[in-house]
Amino acid sequence: MKDRTGSKTWEEVKTFDDILLPPEITIIRELQQENSSCCPYLGRVGECWHYCKAVFQERVDPIPSQDNPVYITHQDCVSLQIWCMDLHYRKCINFLAK
Repeated sequence: MKDRTGSKTWEEVKTFDDILLPPEITIIRELQQENSSCCPYLGRVGECWHYCKAVFQERVDPIPSQDNPVYITHQDCVSLQIWCMDLHYRKCINFLAK
């Protein structure tokens, strides 16, 4: 799996939001303001880190690591735009599996 931390080490990452790049944060904040309907399985840790609760529904561990299920089920900007924060979420394979 590709490591999203960029030039930061896992020791430097204190929150999941620290993993996101500034352009991603801008896009996600705009999506959050513009979209009132989103998938009921869209979870969020911190301000901008989204993950799929349809895949992972256990207790959320707020400590970032590459083994954390919240990290593994992360929904990137494209997924948020196309599926999770749009009415298209009803066609998502994870949503349909529920």
